[in-house]
Amino acid sequence: MPAAAELPATRSALTLPQQQARVLGRRQLAWTAWITALSGWLALVGLAGVWPALTVAVTLFVGVMGVRPKRLKQAPLVLAAISGAALLSSALGLSAVMAAGAAAGWMLVRLNDREYDRLDLLNGTLAGAAASGLGLWAAEQLVPGSVPLGLAPLFKGAIFGLVSAQALVPISLKWKRRASIPSDRVITMTLSENYREAPIKAKRLHAQLKGMDPEKDTLQGVEEIACWVYRLASSLQTLDRELSEVNPSEIQERIMLLTTQAAAEDDEFTRDRRLATSGHLEQLIEHTERLKIERERMSSLQEYALAYLEEARLGTLLARKLPGESAPGRLDEVLERLRTHAKEGEARREASREIGRAFREL
Repeated sequence: MPAAAELPATRSALTLPQQQARVLGRRQLAWTAWITALSGWLALVGLAGVWPALTVAVTLFVGVMGVRPKRLKQAPLVLAAISGAALLSSALGLSAVMAAGAAAGWMLVRLNDREYDRLDLLNGTLAGAAASGLGLWAAEQLVPGSVPLGLAPLFKGAIFGLVSAQALVPISLKWKRRASIPSDRVITMTLSENYREAPIKAKRLHAQLKGMDPEKDTLQGVEEIACWVYRLASSLQTLDRELSEVNPSEIQERIMLLTTQAAAEDDEFTRDRRLATSGHLEQLIEHTERLKIERERMSSLQEYALAYLEEARLGTLLARKLPGESAPGRLDEVLERLRTHAKEGEARREASREIGRAFREL
């Protein structure tokens, strides 16, 4: 049984989690404020242009720690990474600002509260480098010439902080997998006629519910359920095909014949091989019975999901027509049962693989 038949079809998209969206603005403000304040202090004490590479590194370090205040224990590592990148790039004749920004973006991802992967680190590095480079350009180009010389570093720091803070936007984005209902063409091409009715009905119910403009989370959950109906149909088709290749009556006859031949055989090697073959055939029958049970479970789960979609459609319609009524709940319960079924799929696939091995050994 192919593994794909155990998982809902999905599509990926960049999303900004609700919790991240709420704090993004505050973090950008904190980043800009810290960098502006540091730039003003450096200008006040006359250190703004003493060592440009190190100044940029310290500025970005303050920005990073300003938006990751709970990670102060990591401050020495952050400072070393950003300063090292800036100084090394400066020594090589490269852009110290972009190198320091890349290191800052990397560390922003590393210090994040949520899990991250290599793609997140790459996004953070590129976002930090691009935002820092644009920030430097904006700071040099947008400060009016009428600004007093003593205040110019403060204005430049504010512009640099505001622009470089935009690196937090792509870092906050996250790839999210969502269920994707297959098209009629995909259903027709992947499922034989006997298995198309349920997915097509689920797709129609989803479209009707979508037209009633339910809540976003509810619509996504219903979309996943409709997708599961299709995947269960695919699994049922696969199981039925595999079960049709096994004839239990014929296998029982072969077991009886092998057992009789083994009992009458004088050669030990031949007798053992026939008994071993008989044992494989008995295992084959056991696996077939397990697959039959699993087939019925899948069928009942598909009926359960379809019944919920029908109830949800009528319940939502009733809630729209009659004030005081509410659409049916239990969406999380239905999704949990479907997802639990997927987590247990490895055992079913292992049974299918054992059937394949048994056939090859015969």
